[in-house]
Amino acid sequence: LEKTKEGRNINRHYYSLAEIDETVKRPVVQQLFNLLKFRNTSKAFDGEFSVKALGEKELEIVWNNAAAGVSAKLVANTGDKTFTITETVNGESKEITL
Repeated sequence: LEKTKEGRNINRHYYSLAEIDETVKRPVVQQLFNLLKFRNTSKAFDGEFSVKALGEKELEIVWNNAAAGVSAKLVANTGDKTFTITETVNGESKEITL
């Protein structure tokens, strides 16, 4: 902070190219990349969005693009901190693995 006088630098690390090369190999980073790719390529996200509680600790989020025949569903359990993502294309469902 003293060197840059920029308040947001307090908790910011500036990665070297070597650190970036290593960090992107981490499984958690690869999973995030896969999630971003899915979010950016599935036509489900061009449709309607809905949310509903499935119980006290479960939440279902659905994106549905009926015109394209595609939907994506996230079921998250806040109790055990798990989730599943399912994409359905023309009636065929597959779980998205991250």
